[in-house]
Amino acid sequence: MELPSIAFHLRHLARSTDRLLSYAEGSPLSAEQLTALKAEQSGDEPLAALLAEVEVSFSKAADRVRVLATANLDTFRGVGRKQLPTSIGGRWCMWPITRNACGAGGNDGQGGKALR
Repeated sequence: MELPSIAFHLRHLARSTDRLLSYAEGSPLSAEQLTALKAEQSGDEPLAALLAEVEVSFSKAADRVRVLATANLDTFRGVGRKQLPTSIGGRWCMWPITRNACGAGGNDGQGGKALR
């Protein structure tokens, strides 16, 4: 069994954070985000470029999260093409971001409660 490369994980961390925040903000994914999603599996960027992408993504995310922190976390949001139901603070919007940022390895059963 071949494991995904560290490069994939770094790309995914940066780009999925951006996508999840778009959903939390109530926005659909942009064409640019969809293109970036399709490109997560491939690429030959040097490590420095990958780390820079993560750093920029997290810096932008911090500003976006500060704005969302003032919102009612129970506000409905639909995620993905199927518009799966959740809320701003729910399992599919903010929880994965905090989980990724904190380096949690598995489902701790907290949903979005950690942000409240």
